[in-house]
Amino acid sequence: MLCSCRTRSRGALVVAALLLALPASAAVHHPVFSLSDNRVLAHLIREGGLFVAAGHPGLAKYLNFARPPSSWRLGAKEEGRAVALALRKLVVLRVPLSAEQAASARRLVLSLKLPRAGKLHVRLNGTDLEPMPLSASFQTATLQVPVGALVAGENRVQLQLGGGRAGSGERSYAALEWLYLGERALGAPGLLGPARGRRLVLPRDGGLAYYVHPYRGARLRARFGAAGCALRVRMVAHGARPVEVVRGDGGKAGVVEATVELGAIEQRVARLELTAQGRCHELELSEAALELPGPAPTLKRGKAPKHILFWMMDNARADRYKLYNPSTRVETPVLTELGRSGTVFARAYVQGNESRVSHASIWTGAYPRQARFLEPKAKLDLAWVTFPEAIQKAGFHTAAWLANGFVAKRWGFGEGWNLFKNYIHDKADVPQPSPLPAEGLAGYAIRSLEKPAKDRLFIYLGTIDSHVSWRGRQPWLKRYHPEAYTGTVFKKDVPGLVWVKIATRERAVTPEEQKRILAIYDSTVSYNDHALGQLLATLKAKKLRDETMIVVTADHGEELWDHGRAGHGSTIRQELVAVPLLIHYPPLFGQGVVVKQGVDTLSIMPTLLDAIGAPIPETVQGESLLPLAQGIGAGYPRPAIASQYELAHAMRLERWKLRVSGVGRSELFDLESKQGEHRELSGERPLEVRWLTDALSTWLTFQDRWRSLRWGVASNHTAALPDDLESGSGPGPVRPGAAAK
Repeated sequence: MLCSCRTRSRGALVVAALLLALPASAAVHHPVFSLSDNRVLAHLIREGGLFVAAGHPGLAKYLNFARPPSSWRLGAKEEGRAVALALRKLVVLRVPLSAEQAASARRLVLSLKLPRAGKLHVRLNGTDLEPMPLSASFQTATLQVPVGALVAGENRVQLQLGGGRAGSGERSYAALEWLYLGERALGAPGLLGPARGRRLVLPRDGGLAYYVHPYRGARLRARFGAAGCALRVRMVAHGARPVEVVRGDGGKAGVVEATVELGAIEQRVARLELTAQGRCHELELSEAALELPGPAPTLKRGKAPKHILFWMMDNARADRYKLYNPSTRVETPVLTELGRSGTVFARAYVQGNESRVSHASIWTGAYPRQARFLEPKAKLDLAWVTFPEAIQKAGFHTAAWLANGFVAKRWGFGEGWNLFKNYIHDKADVPQPSPLPAEGLAGYAIRSLEKPAKDRLFIYLGTIDSHVSWRGRQPWLKRYHPEAYTGTVFKKDVPGLVWVKIATRERAVTPEEQKRILAIYDSTVSYNDHALGQLLATLKAKKLRDETMIVVTADHGEELWDHGRAGHGSTIRQELVAVPLLIHYPPLFGQGVVVKQGVDTLSIMPTLLDAIGAPIPETVQGESLLPLAQGIGAGYPRPAIASQYELAHAMRLERWKLRVSGVGRSELFDLESKQGEHRELSGERPLEVRWLTDALSTWLTFQDRWRSLRWGVASNHTAALPDDLESGSGPGPVRPGAAAK
């Protein structure tokens, strides 16, 4: 029996449906987002309010992006209780509230212990609460919350702890067990987490909230058993009325398998609440997942490539390629054709915004904080297993010709090569004319192919045409700047020393000069594409093309007055961190595939090794992109992550980008709007802010241990992540030469 009715709930129009003993749809579906596996991202609801279990690893999503990173220690124990230790006198949590929670919350309740008697000072957003004296023991502190102190969306909870530090053991200012913001004082909270084992538990009049982005056609499937209990699903999205659906068993014993169509929130960010209603004490979900129609994709293994060509472009922005920006004037026919018959990763981020950091992450498969290539004099630790070492060990003859001065033996990049030539540093080997242009580097690779073929070849070309100094290239320069140039400085090129002064704003440029500089830069992109075409033509002539996997990417981009500044290394805007990433090898990656989920370029290393069947080192934090190219994991949004020397970070999920400063200040942008990164939207789109905050703050907190092959990605976890974090087991921190436990 189906009962549909219209009721009013707190001023919002709600559509409710009670379905008795509803069987799951017979159509084939496959799970794409497990609510249990992603329970670290769940927000606990108790008696209508927000409950924060500080002893659970899910606290990570409230830690203000771990700024400063040493404010809390998670996973601690105090008198047998699971707690988080406040390691500073003043600590901050950022918590989301629904509109109903913000309007009704009148109490802030905390269970905590100070090392010695003192006062607790709390500030909610800009409102100071009445200070409360506390003794040196576990206690429940209840503070009154003034009307208007809380807002729908993000709320800043600042705790100032006046008892002093503990004198022995962990030097902390407090042990926080839990925190509650709700309508009335909370008694014994019961379950201090979202789950019992892997089963999600919804207390009566309580439950869980997830911030999600279902794709078109998605549904929620749940399995539970509780006589007299019903599952209430509430969906809230920006600009839409809330929708409620209730599924229950009509008071009968047995297992309920229920489905809820998510058409009301598909293709956008939403708050998805699951709460328990009825006479039962609690509702236990043995299964709960977002699903998409059709069978789950499976990995198909074609013939492994015999050879690999890796073409690295320095300083190449993604928007200069028609594969990424169809309206660009820049001609890159070689990459366009490769994309039509290969796999294009449409949302690829580099992990650094300049050459040294970015290359270190690509070389090691590790994020910059782990690669430790952040200081001006830093060198890559030789204990790392780099991708050339792993490929060489797999039986490939490895050869590299480079023109980037930072990718050199002196910086730790020289291991694993049978042939390694950096023509910035190897002056004695530099012939004339200069090999630094892409045609020169490609020429070395072409000549190497004239010799008797090695059994398996790995060729790496590190080109720098689009990195200053820029040399104007014909015939493209005439096409991009056909009018006569009357200046003197930028007739044929953009000198590096002059560009440095422009980037540091020591030298102004006229509108005519700016137009000329942009044309010169664009001509270098087209020239580089032309040189790649020459090398590919040789591979084809030698009958090597069909058995060669081709990888094309860049180490970073360049700001060209898009936001009033020029250069790179100073921001993490799209112009710097969004780069081309293309893989061409149809037997494994298919033809004409466009991957719209986010990816990181540090995943190139495990992708190469996976393609050739070589083992992936346990220190790699990225993931093979081969499954994703075949649709595995493509049913739910995946992030792209970038950093600016690990001081500022950015994450993109779908059209949304969150930038976080070194003090934890976040900014939200809609990259598919006309304003892009010119308009900040966090005040207007709180659901989107929280969706990205959950993923980015969790990832930042556990970044040192993160291995995507084990834990999944920041927005969609595997079962191993909560299992490892809740049990205190799993892999240790990623360090050069260290193995996962």
